[in-house]
Amino acid sequence: MDDKKRSVRKLGIVLIFVICAILATYPAFIGGYFKGTTDGQIHFIRFEAITAALKNIEIPQLINFMGYQNVGQAFNGMYPWISGLIFILPKLFISKPIYALFVSQVHNPV
Repeated sequence: MDDKKRSVRKLGIVLIFVICAILATYPAFIGGYFKGTTDGQIHFIRFEAITAALKNIEIPQLINFMGYQNVGQAFNGMYPWISGLIFILPKLFISKPIYALFVSQVHNPV
């Protein structure tokens, strides 16, 4: 019986944290869009390029040709992308970028 109480308590704590994470994240996504800065847009474009490469089972290139009229920027080469996997992995499985971003933010509230 003690193990059952302990399991229920752990589940309750996890549930409280998940609910708090959703409540802390949801207001940033009201209206179906995420307000970000110019720097944030650069990183989201960079994450999209990395996601596209990973979907094609390729290593992301150092030069990113997405955004800025496709002229090519070295954002992928200048910023590490492994630490961005928390944002990239949901996009591999969720087609709409806003939903993938929401999932990544729930797991990593700012």
